Amino acid sequence: MVKISPSIVMVEDISSSLSRTTFSEADLEKAAQLILKMEGIITPIVLQKVGIDSYTVIEGDFEYYAALRAEEIDPMKGETINAYVIKSKKELPFYQQQIEVFRKQSVSTNNSYTSNNIEILNAIRDISIQLSEIDSKQVKQNGEIKAQLKAFSIPKDSTPVSMQSCTKKQLQNKLKEIFSRTKGLGDKTLQKILDNWS
Repeated sequence: MVKISPSIVMVEDISSSLSRTTFSEADLEKAAQLILKMEGIITPIVLQKVGIDSYTVIEGDFEYYAALRAEEIDPMKGETINAYVIKSKKELPFYQQQIEVFRKQSVSTNNSYTSNNIEILNAIRDISIQLSEIDSKQVKQNGEIKAQLKAFSIPKDSTPVSMQSCTKKQLQNKLKEIFSRTKGLGDKTLQKILDNWS
C-alpha cells in the first residue's frame, strides 16, 4: 500500500463514466470561473490510472467537468487539475471505503445544519406571529382608550362650569351627564362625590 499523495493531471487525459448533462451548466460555469480565478481546485478529485496518461474519475465528477469547462474557457489556466491517483486495483477498495465514510459524514453534517436552520426559521416565524398579535391587541386597546377619553371630554359648545361658582344642583346635573357616558360609574359614586364636595 502506498502513501496517498496528490498529483497534478492534465484535464484532457481524464474521462468520466458519468454524463456531463448530470450537472447544471450554470453550476459548472460558476465553478469553472472560480477554478480559473484561483488557478486551481481546492478539492482534489480521485482518479484511477487506466493506461499511460489515461485516467478515469472515481470521485469528483462535478469537479472534473468544472475543470473541463475551465479548460474550454482558458486552455492555459485550466489545463491541469489536482487529483489523487489510484495506481493499482488493490488500492481501489481502500479509496472507495474512505470516500464512502467521509462523504456519509459530510452529508450527515449538512442535514444537521439544514435541520437547525429550519428550526431557527420556524422559531423566528412563531415570534413574528406573536409580535403581530401583540401589535393588533395594542392597536385595539389604544382605540378603546381613545374612545373612553372622548367620553370624558366636555363638548366644545358647552360653557365651562367653575366648581367654586356652581351650586350643588348644577354640579349634580353636570356629573350625571358625564356619568351617563361612562360605564362603571353609577349613582352611589355620584352621591359620594357630592357628599365630599359639600
